[in-house]
Amino acid sequence: MRSESHGDSTRRLGQYELATTQPNDPVWAIKLIRLRLASQHRLLHQALIHRPEQRQPIFCALEEIDRMRSHLRHSSQSLTLEQSRGYEGSATAAFFRGYTSLFPESLGFKSRNRRPPRDPVNAILSLGYALAHGDALRATMASGLDPAIGFLHQPAWGRDSLACDLTEIARSRVEQLTWHLFANRSLRAGDFSTDSDGEGVRLRKSARCNFFACWEAHAKLHRRWQKRAANTIASHCLHLGKSLNPGNSEYD
Repeated sequence: MRSESHGDSTRRLGQYELATTQPNDPVWAIKLIRLRLASQHRLLHQALIHRPEQRQPIFCALEEIDRMRSHLRHSSQSLTLEQSRGYEGSATAAFFRGYTSLFPESLGFKSRNRRPPRDPVNAILSLGYALAHGDALRATMASGLDPAIGFLHQPAWGRDSLACDLTEIARSRVEQLTWHLFANRSLRAGDFSTDSDGEGVRLRKSARCNFFACWEAHAKLHRRWQKRAANTIASHCLHLGKSLNPGNSEYD
């Protein structure tokens, strides 16, 4: 999953400096959260047009997301990282309350669950998020940044935190594709199997070719978003790194 990085220590020096300021000045984390909430709002607004019979749960979700977006707009100068995450968590909980209403009850999708996913919709969401994380990791490495040092997701053992950050940009695309695949019956309940322990649900091998063909066509846009975001962060980190170590050249 990893690609070669640039070998540019200057931008990573800036990245480490920027990361240490994050808890008290979470500028980049808030940018990512605002992008995530905007994409949640956009997807549910589209859904409202196509599924007017689900107006009540979707509209309630949109109201809550709008409320969290307002907090982030008007309080961004004073927010801590934990407060920002709290708004993101509230918005995401509201989003899934609206999003679950888009799927038939027969699929058993009542809430987001994982490890293992316990219904077909969660199985596709988990698979899509994992693939989007791989795309984010490649974008991060290609930009010359350290994938382990994130801003919204703090460093943790064994976690590529910056790749997790950039995965947030792609989540709405995964959610949109998942909805469309079930809505147009490209995927059905019969395309999934249950693990031997009766807990987890997985996409059958016979349906994977269809899914991955749809995925590759759909993923082009979020890959561009992730690349652009990684390069924007890298440019800022390079500028900061130069100010910290003015005697160093741009590249090793």
